[in-house]
Amino acid sequence: MESHPSKPWWALAVVVCATAVLAYYPHIDYPYPLHVDEWHHIYEASRLAQGEYGLHSLASFEVGYHVFLALLLKLGVNLVLSYKYLPALFAAASALSAFAFVYRISGSFRAGLFSVLFLASLPSNVNLMGMWFATPLTFSIPLIYLALYLFWAGFEDRDTKALIGAVLALMVCLLSYPPSAFLIIIVITAYALLNHDRIGLGRNSAKVLAGSVTALAAVSAAFVLILGKGLGWFAEKLMFPQGWTPLEPGLASNSQGYTILGYWVLVSPYLMPILFGVVPFALALTGLYVCLGRRQTLMLPVWLIYSLATIFVFVNLHFSPLIPYQRMAYFCLLCLAPLAGIGLDASLDYAQKAFKGWNRYASAAAIVIVLYLTFAGYGHPVKGMELYHLIDDADYAAAVFLKGQPQGTVLAIPKTASALPAITSKEVVADLIFVAGEAERKDSSDFFMTDCSGKKTIADRNKLAYVFSQTRFDCPGFSLLYSDGRYVYSVT
Repeated sequence: MESHPSKPWWALAVVVCATAVLAYYPHIDYPYPLHVDEWHHIYEASRLAQGEYGLHSLASFEVGYHVFLALLLKLGVNLVLSYKYLPALFAAASALSAFAFVYRISGSFRAGLFSVLFLASLPSNVNLMGMWFATPLTFSIPLIYLALYLFWAGFEDRDTKALIGAVLALMVCLLSYPPSAFLIIIVITAYALLNHDRIGLGRNSAKVLAGSVTALAAVSAAFVLILGKGLGWFAEKLMFPQGWTPLEPGLASNSQGYTILGYWVLVSPYLMPILFGVVPFALALTGLYVCLGRRQTLMLPVWLIYSLATIFVFVNLHFSPLIPYQRMAYFCLLCLAPLAGIGLDASLDYAQKAFKGWNRYASAAAIVIVLYLTFAGYGHPVKGMELYHLIDDADYAAAVFLKGQPQGTVLAIPKTASALPAITSKEVVADLIFVAGEAERKDSSDFFMTDCSGKKTIADRNKLAYVFSQTRFDCPGFSLLYSDGRYVYSVT
């Protein structure tokens, strides 16, 4: 690959802005968070800001992300109404860090620029997640590329300061989204082993690398002790079985059909050539070939092989070690994007040398065609994994009213209840995923279909202070407080 002397930084600025716009795209006509996880993180951040945060589950390992959100709250940001801008912010940061990483390891500005374009094209859905959402996963994406960039610079340039910066990025990943930290450690360790004779890990470098692994182990052990659990429990939680998420893709419900050699074949929507796109995937294979020929670019092949191996284990043995299957599928995409960028860059260089008359206009036409084929299906999530909206404007106005009422437990249908804690700072009987179990969810649904006697029984059983209802009802023991499209009752 040639290092192109002309560096159009304006093009990078345009591509980064375009990446941010695509991440903001689903929020154009909806001002609230798009995913139940986003609502949950807002509530956790509000509890942290109020000094009520509790280390009670593995979700406590995402405290770094909650600290970030809590700082925004302390600065006076209304997270519920401003959350829609965070995906664009994280996408822009991811684009910049991906560019820096690819530019540094490949030496090609153009490869870095193409990598950002392929990164911007990555799909999002409510199961895979992705850059449409602001979650610990998307918060960690720029940190992944940054950590790998700094580790590479530390190894290749014998730069201890870069290694220290890499360890700091790694620690932030651990405290914000641990699977990202696991990914980084495995990739950089394998890279260091494969290149040990060339990069010659010095005493300081080896100390920093060993220190990072030791620090990660110490922080993990500290969390386990705080949670009051044993190492066996922790190890068990790091094995993610099939069905870990309620929307896990399957051939029966989410498959895509193709006619191959006259046969109708059902294919998983997370098969990488389908998920990433056939043309980008072919370019990624080209990039893989290029990277395998240069030992200083082996981080990407190591990353890809580890991702595909974990996916293979899940598909065949029905569990995923260290990193959930859906997240590893996305990590694999985050690796394929740089590989495709390097592959497209190498392909254009090859075409220029191999075909007489190939010029910059032919290159521009080829790039346009590739980008068209890459983005042709953008914005159409996998069947059954489309976006959903938990609340509307009427719900939000009623919830803001409820926020001003004294503390107490609220009952609402589980869908609406998933958003209420983030807005009202009040506990709910049950939500879709994070709060309570099936019995409480049944109460939250049955309440609105039963008679007054049944409502009173459910209210007493769950020690309700408020009911948030989509419809009006008149029952003894329930006083109407708010009635403007939604109805808020106090329980007397």
